[in-house]
Amino acid sequence: ILVVVCSLVGMSPTSVLAAGATYYVNKTVACSDSGPGTIGSPYCSIGKGASMAYAGDTVQVAAGSYAETVVPPRSGSSGLPITFSAALGVSVTGASGSSAFEITGRSYITINGFTVNNTAEHGIYAINSNNITISNNQISQLSGGYGIFLDHVSASTVSGNVSHHNLDGIHLYSSSNVMVRDN
Repeated sequence: ILVVVCSLVGMSPTSVLAAGATYYVNKTVACSDSGPGTIGSPYCSIGKGASMAYAGDTVQVAAGSYAETVVPPRSGSSGLPITFSAALGVSVTGASGSSAFEITGRSYITINGFTVNNTAEHGIYAINSNNITISNNQISQLSGGYGIFLDHVSASTVSGNVSHHNLDGIHLYSSSNVMVRDN
């Protein structure tokens, strides 16, 4: 059906599928993790947005404090990352005893614009992953971890972040082809 409809309006089905959805998270208004994640009926947790996102999708997070650990359950793809984007005033503190973001065995994930503080572990942690972009985040006051910790990560970028009052700012372990700039 998509092919027929697209051919009638002169678009290719690939360009329609590649557009990507945006899932909204905003716990400062009426929200529900069982809702559609639209701007008018947003999710309450970033984790719910993560669970819905596929290649090319964005999880847009509104101002507020989120005490959770975000674990993307799937990867994006080349040219179609899964993007987590924060509005001004978003704070992620991590679930009890954990990091704010944990990326394990994933590719093409972008984390942009978050304030991460007071986590028990690392602020943003990626292991056995590639094509990860961590940009424009503020990470501080961690009780026991690195601001950004990349472990066996390749072909990735860490840029525009500010990390202070942590065990270490940005730590790379057994990682290769990682661009670290303007932090």
